[in-house]
Amino acid sequence: MPQPETLTVSYHTAENLPAVEPLLLDLYAEIYATEAAEDPFLSVERFTDRLHRHAAAPR
Repeated sequence: MPQPETLTVSYHTAENLPAVEPLLLDLYAEIYATEAAEDPFLSVERFTDRLHRHAAAPR
């Protein structure tokens, strides 16, 4: 019987954003490529703006 893959969930704060942002942007671009091509709201640039605003908000 195959073993399930391990999923690790991590919590990051705005302080950690510079370290994790490149990975988040790469993942977002890959996952939402089709949708982003059709809807400017889903572009990587717009996601980056939203990510930075969320990181700037308290908790």
